[in-house]
Amino acid sequence: MHPVSEVIPLIPLTCYFLAIAIAHSLLPPTAVPLSNHKSARHALFVVAAGSSLGITWYYMLIFLKWSFTDFYHPLSPDLSLKTLSYWLRETHLFEQAWRTVCATPARWWVSSQICTYASGIWTVFLWKEGTPLRHSPQRLIDVARERGIKRAWVYMFIGQMVAVSYASALFCAVRETMPSPRDPQRRTTHASWKLVWTTIAATIATFGLYWTVSTSYFLYLLLIIHSLLFLPLFDDDDTPSSAITISQLYGINMLLSLVLHFGNSYLLYKTEGFRALLNVLDGHPAMSSVGWDVICCAIIGIIGTEGYKQILPLLTGNLAGSIGWICRVQAGR
Repeated sequence: MHPVSEVIPLIPLTCYFLAIAIAHSLLPPTAVPLSNHKSARHALFVVAAGSSLGITWYYMLIFLKWSFTDFYHPLSPDLSLKTLSYWLRETHLFEQAWRTVCATPARWWVSSQICTYASGIWTVFLWKEGTPLRHSPQRLIDVARERGIKRAWVYMFIGQMVAVSYASALFCAVRETMPSPRDPQRRTTHASWKLVWTTIAATIATFGLYWTVSTSYFLYLLLIIHSLLFLPLFDDDDTPSSAITISQLYGINMLLSLVLHFGNSYLLYKTEGFRALLNVLDGHPAMSSVGWDVICCAIIGIIGTEGYKQILPLLTGNLAGSIGWICRVQAGR
């Protein structure tokens, strides 16, 4: 019989994986990898989701092993309930992983892109394609929640808990099975005020992550950003619309992302140099996981783009303006 003190530290990690399992149970059948594929694009997004999950969590599991080994260094204890419990009690894995990927200019140049994509582009996309909690036909026309995908917040939860690219691919897979708006050119989509201020605030808050990484404010700022992204996904019928269209909001957040990206580029140029990017994915398993998450998001953005004429400017824009450029155009189509 193990002491209670050794079991309690395992509860948060157990709840973490349990919450992920519950979130997946809320997804529609079309998000399941073994479901009947409705089209070639649906199958492609399902494969992209599985690939993203495999590569990001391959490195995340390596990170967990590294964290355990580093915690006990220079000792090499056997893995047991006692050693596992003590490691989990004394190590804050979420904070450790994020501090690691924001620690240097080269790492921040990469990891900031997943932050601005999630806050400025993906949250808006989820809101636009989702269904209000209490919706009416008139509300769907006025606010143009285009596909009526249920529980958009679940995809955000999975994105934050597992990988943003994985959740993006799942959402796009479900989106491919939903009917398109009959006349998408006839109406203009206006964002809610909650969506406008939360996404802009979260994108601006991202600017401070690198500069607070060695302070006690870092975790608070990180939690604020994560929390803000959920708020607009719980909009209902009574949420007032703003005068800002979805396309304009994409543009505002993309410009903020570009400012951050170019600032990071200048910081990297003045410190480590761009050559440091060649080894950034291999420097640490946590960085490898986030880095491949960024790459997978860009690939999924390209997959979601219909029309070969758009791919070249998207690729060019990606080199200049981060993944936010690719996914902004894809989301806005």
